[in-house]
Amino acid sequence: MLALRQLRDEDGVWLVFLNNLTTALLFLPFVLYYDLWPTGKQTLVLSVFGIFQMGLPYVLFARGVRRVTGHEAAGIVLLEPILVPLWVYLAWRHVPSYQAPQWWTLVGGSLILLGLGLRYAGRR
Repeated sequence: MLALRQLRDEDGVWLVFLNNLTTALLFLPFVLYYDLWPTGKQTLVLSVFGIFQMGLPYVLFARGVRRVTGHEAAGIVLLEPILVPLWVYLAWRHVPSYQAPQWWTLVGGSLILLGLGLRYAGRR
């Protein structure tokens, strides 16, 4: 986030491409060593996930981080793991089990949401 903020004058699409290319090159030796190649259908699914779950949000984030502070960007990024159970519930009606460690995750997530709410409620 801080690097994206420092590079805010650069094109977000270029930064996303460069970051994902670097990640792919770092994992290439692992793939070659274990001979882990996706099938045709898996390649299609991975491409769709890569574009819509990683690429597009990353481009939007790279563009948005130009206008907010690093702390605000970090807070916004923390919303993703908080909201994943909500998306799963809305899509498949699956309710996660709330054992002790997961219960504290909900408490932490609620505090993050409360902090963000208080931060932006003060602006209005």
